[in-house]
Amino acid sequence: MQKADLSHVKALTIDVFGTCVDWRSCIEKALEEVIDASPAPDYAALAHKWRNGYKAAMQHYASQKEPIDPYPNLDDLHRELLDNLLDKDPEFNHLSTLVDESTRAKLTQAWHHLTPWEDTNPGLACLSNELGLITSTLSNGNMRLLVDMKKFGQMPFDIILSSELFGTYKTNPKVYQGAAQMLGLPPHSICMVATHLHDLKAAKANGYTTAFIPRPKEDKQVLDDEDFQYVDVVADSFVHLAEIFRK
Repeated sequence: MQKADLSHVKALTIDVFGTCVDWRSCIEKALEEVIDASPAPDYAALAHKWRNGYKAAMQHYASQKEPIDPYPNLDDLHRELLDNLLDKDPEFNHLSTLVDESTRAKLTQAWHHLTPWEDTNPGLACLSNELGLITSTLSNGNMRLLVDMKKFGQMPFDIILSSELFGTYKTNPKVYQGAAQMLGLPPHSICMVATHLHDLKAAKANGYTTAFIPRPKEDKQVLDDEDFQYVDVVADSFVHLAEIFRK
């Protein structure tokens, strides 16, 4: 990996789902705990389809040039996607009568209680407390969801920033431009940290420095030459990222 000059970076804006927290294991566990069916459904596949529905919705909303009105509440979106899977998807609609209203509501709230990866909290603490960098979320999760996740996982972010503040979703340029304005920094002084390459590509297009942290079953584990057109730094973990900044 090439050496990037990070001396100009003053703040980190950080993706949360997948990058900071292991949403996959947590949601699979939540599904397994409350859906008691025989034969047991493929919980991993159900979690994957649920997440893919969210991703497709984010892409749709982010592509809109006009303000999103009304702006969707992420809990409502997660619930709608879950209902569609349980009531209409051929692979899972046999579960429809087995999963009642209270269970569906509980599953929707599971997205508020996701466990951080082991390196997340020590790495964030080092980046903020020892190295003096501002650490902020920059996530498509709404503000309340991110606050709940921060508290549940005890993630030591300095600031919570959500796409909700800018009336759209990543990868719309308004999110990255708005975050830079709120942080009071030029984009090149901000490093976007994510495990999702489309996020980093969009951030780079808006002038950000970028750092990639690979996570299991998310994006690529090994990048190719084309990826390095918009990825400045690759770190194995947040702890490793802190080590890179320390140098």
